[in-house]
Amino acid sequence: HSISFDQRNSANADKKTNNFGGGNVANVTGVNNVGFGASNLAAVVAGQANVAIGNSPMFTLTSGSNNVAVGNSALYDCNPSNSTAIGAGALNKATGDGNTAVGSGAGNKSTYAGTLGTFIGKDSGSEITTGSKNVIIGSNTGSVIAALSNHILISDGDGNVRLKVDNNGKVGIGTATATVIAVGRLNVKSASTAVAHGMNVWNSSDETKYTYVTHNGTKGCIGTSYISGGYSDLSLQTSEADRLNISTAGVSTFTNGAAYELLELKTSRTDANYGIMLYHSDSTLYGRMGGTGSSIL
Repeated sequence: HSISFDQRNSANADKKTNNFGGGNVANVTGVNNVGFGASNLAAVVAGQANVAIGNSPMFTLTSGSNNVAVGNSALYDCNPSNSTAIGAGALNKATGDGNTAVGSGAGNKSTYAGTLGTFIGKDSGSEITTGSKNVIIGSNTGSVIAALSNHILISDGDGNVRLKVDNNGKVGIGTATATVIAVGRLNVKSASTAVAHGMNVWNSSDETKYTYVTHNGTKGCIGTSYISGGYSDLSLQTSEADRLNISTAGVSTFTNGAAYELLELKTSRTDANYGIMLYHSDSTLYGRMGGTGSSIL
């Protein structure tokens, strides 16, 4: 049996330099280049160890080396080194070195000059311009980090960002905006004002109950909720022991450790009105306990 290749518009193999196929591989000073398809490696001169498969990949590359381009016009109009482009038009004008793109149109911004970027998905990273060392998984174009570096975006097939990690290692879930993610190390944006739509923590022994931490638009909220079986108490602990337990009926129980004091309340004022106020349910009747600095009232 024999296999024949119809290598149109390509030169013959050069056994001395280990160049095979490609539009110009027989006339180069570089070695170990391989091309399959029309018009690939059409301008290569000093480039080495490049692999081009498809119609016109690495069309204008001259001196770049160690590249792989698979797909129509992948790495088409650029001259990088150490880059990998798989998919039609992937990295087609990427002038920087060391980029990796998998997916049709990935990393194909006409002004992309960044280096060491990784883009996986259709049109992934296609709006990155000067940013370097970014990672995008999914179909997000990277427009929010176009000129930024060292960011990670995980998006869905529609390009919606589901998780972002910025260059300081701060994580944002549910948001891609710099305003939210700049606040803390872990930032979660709720999908609504419902308390269960923020951050929920579950226990592996009972997946029907969870603790939530969120902001409802008016105030911060920490509490417990459930899928089935009813609510559970909320506990504040130290040394893995309950110090304040709030029951589902709203009764607060304080438990001290080795200290004599069960509860200490300190006000910066000497006026007794700034101590403890106990109100009746109608808010018009109350009892008061406070200190003036020299007596207890």
